Amino acid sequence: MFMRARSYFLIPVFILIVLSLFAADTFAGLVDDQAMAKGDDYYKKMKYDQAILEFGKVIALAPRDSSGYVNRGLAYRAKGDFDKAIADFDKALEIDPSDHTVYNDRGKAYEYKGYLIKALSDFSKAIKINTRYAQAYYNRGLVYQKKSHYEQAIADYNKAIAINPREYIFYLSRGVAYYYQGNLEKAIEDWSRLNRKDVQSPVRIKIPFVAGDK
Repeated sequence: MFMRARSYFLIPVFILIVLSLFAADTFAGLVDDQAMAKGDDYYKKMKYDQAILEFGKVIALAPRDSSGYVNRGLAYRAKGDFDKAIADFDKALEIDPSDHTVYNDRGKAYEYKGYLIKALSDFSKAIKINTRYAQAYYNRGLVYQKKSHYEQAIADYNKAIAINPREYIFYLSRGVAYYYQGNLEKAIEDWSRLNRKDVQSPVRIKIPFVAGDK
C-alpha cells in the first residue's frame, strides 16, 4: 500500500513540474516580446543605444532566435558601428543561413564600411536565395554605380523595376546611372516618371531644370 500511495503522489508532482516549465517558457516569451517591442520603438525613434539594450535582452532570452541579432545589428548599423553590426548579422546567418534579408542587411553594412566587393557578394547571395528580392538588386546596382560600372548598375535597376515598378527610388537611381553614362535622354525619361501617379514618389522634379534650362 505504501508503494502504491507513493506512485500516486508522483503523478501530481510530475504535472506540477511540467506546468511550471510551461509557465516559465510562457513568461520568458512574454518578456522576449516586450523587449522586442520596446527595441523596435526605440529604433523608430532613433534611440539606438536603448534599442541595442532591449535587443540584447531578446538575445539573452532566446539565443537561438536570429531576430534579436538581426535587429540589434540594424541598430548598430544605424549608429555607425559597422563592425558590431556585421558581427550580429554573422551570428544571425549562423542560425538561419537561408534568410536572404540578412545578407542584404550585412551587405549594406559592408558598403557603408567601404568594403564594396564584400557588399556585392552579400547582395548576390541574397538574390541567389530569392530572385524576386528587388531591394538586393537595387543595392547591388548602387555598389556597381559607385564603382562606375554603369551598365551593370542599370541592369540591376532594371531587375528591381521589373519586380516593383512603383518604387520611385529605382527610377531616380537608374536616371543617375544613365546621366553619368552620358545618356541624358534616358536620364530625363526616368526622372520624369517621378511625376507620374502610378509611381509612389514623395518628390517631384522640374525636368527642364534638370536638363539644363537657363
